[in-house]
Amino acid sequence: MILVACYFKCRRVFRDSYVHLACQRHALLRLPAVLFLACGISVINECAQNAFGTPSSSPEVIQIRTGGNNGEAMPGRVQKDWKTVTVPIADLTMTLPAESSEESPSSEAQKNGDVTWTHYSYEWKTESEKRDLRLNVYVFITNWDKDFPPEAGGGSTDNMLEQSYTTTERHKTSGEVEELRYLELDGVKGLFVRGPLPQDKNRISLAWVTYRYHRNKAQKLTISIYGGRSDLERLMKVINSVRLAQK
Repeated sequence: MILVACYFKCRRVFRDSYVHLACQRHALLRLPAVLFLACGISVINECAQNAFGTPSSSPEVIQIRTGGNNGEAMPGRVQKDWKTVTVPIADLTMTLPAESSEESPSSEAQKNGDVTWTHYSYEWKTESEKRDLRLNVYVFITNWDKDFPPEAGGGSTDNMLEQSYTTTERHKTSGEVEELRYLELDGVKGLFVRGPLPQDKNRISLAWVTYRYHRNKAQKLTISIYGGRSDLERLMKVINSVRLAQK
């Protein structure tokens, strides 16, 4: 598989760099190829043989409104069989099925020369006797203490999203990416990717990735969801419930 080959090529090239460490972390979490592409897009960028192109036309940005007269989340709208969970480091909230259980969050500080950053990961699981109803939700955050380093894509946050879009788009023909578009959640523009899990085509993965400046940090935020293909409506409900405080 092209992504696997690219991953091992990048391991040799960036063995001592933060890019390798970040990708190795996601690999240990056993992300499927499509989410590795979304979460480790900076490494794919370095592996690409050709320079990035610019899409001939800018894809439409889908906006998810929070409701309320002033664009604020409306209280009391979470269904009784759903609950709100929080990710404090990103000032993020989202709603999950009430039976979802949270795993222990983790953080890992890294340094490469003058560049310092910290990885954070959060995980929730929804067990079910029916495989199609099993749900896994992950939130991955990388906070750089200074600006985005060149290895992360550099440039403006919009440019990094455009580069990610261009690179990911190349894999649509292989079937690893079934849907690719810009999606704005609570006023924050990100890249939405959907694709099948390699080991089970009846299960799919969704990923939403954005780059932003938050609390004086350069931040990459990834939300990943795995679930049954027949359960897409519920998976999208989780994505669309995301609320992000602007600080």
